[in-house]
Amino acid sequence: MPEPLPTSGPISFSEISSYLGLGGTNNSLRSMSLTAGFSTPDSVSEFYGYGGLIEVLWGMDRRESQGACIAPNNIYYADNSSPAAASVVYMDPAGTAPAIPGYYSDGRDTRQWDGTSFVGFAELCF
Repeated sequence: MPEPLPTSGPISFSEISSYLGLGGTNNSLRSMSLTAGFSTPDSVSEFYGYGGLIEVLWGMDRRESQGACIAPNNIYYADNSSPAAASVVYMDPAGTAPAIPGYYSDGRDTRQWDGTSFVGFAELCF
């Protein structure tokens, strides 16, 4: 995973564009914000620290670990593609909306999230 964008100081459109894989230099703030999943109003400051999370497709069940293994996948944002190794899970790419408490699974591993952190160790799906 590439290093996230800087958390403070100057940040240029070209840095943001490059990080998002948009290439070129004619990208507007709106187009970059759309790519990142941000809503209006747009601000360069939204990109501070952006990229510390990756998009993951995980199943979720509020009550049962094995239920998450067979649940339909939804898009979440975490710092690792496996819940066994992740330390956070969010609903948005900026990491401002923590995922709701429950069990999350990539179809191989499942782990409980309490709304703030992962609890205990991962279990294998069976």
